[in-house]
Amino acid sequence: MDNKNLNPGETKAPSSVQSVNDRSDLATLKQQWPANSAEGLCLKRYGDREHFLKFFNPGMQNYFCQPRFYDYIFCGGAPELGVVERAYGRPCLESWLMIQLADLFEFFSSQDALTTQQLEQAAGLIANQFSRMKISEFMYFLQRVKAGCYGHFYGHPNLLHITVALQDFRNYADRCADAIERERKFRAL
Repeated sequence: MDNKNLNPGETKAPSSVQSVNDRSDLATLKQQWPANSAEGLCLKRYGDREHFLKFFNPGMQNYFCQPRFYDYIFCGGAPELGVVERAYGRPCLESWLMIQLADLFEFFSSQDALTTQQLEQAAGLIANQFSRMKISEFMYFLQRVKAGCYGHFYGHPNLLHITVALQDFRNYADRCADAIERERKFRAL
């Protein structure tokens, strides 16, 4: 990718992620993983790369992040970032992260749009450092940033503020998942 600004409204996968024939691409991907593995279940549930990117587009944040879905956000079947990387490849995961981050910066109406290179670096960092985070958790994190839960952004958010907030959110998400599991055990008694 070049150093031009990424279009924040873009939800279509960059050409590096798109396949010539999505059906044969999906069949090839499915052959790589046992059907009952996390990667195999991800491919079965969300289809090819393009369908995955469309299903988890930024517009779905409001839907997935409703309070009635808290169990799903923290303890549900959404794949972890690392599972998405193994199932669809690193370019797909980074594209998804870049689309989500571009949407966040668009929300803040930043006049200083991030370059594609900055978004690629941020996506790579998040993919490396937070591979155990679920897709649903990352989308919920973005909703919390937009709601001001991690402070006020002066002018526009910067990537360091986002990654620091993501570390804080990871602790919050772990506590939420623990509370949900305790409640499930209590209900089972």
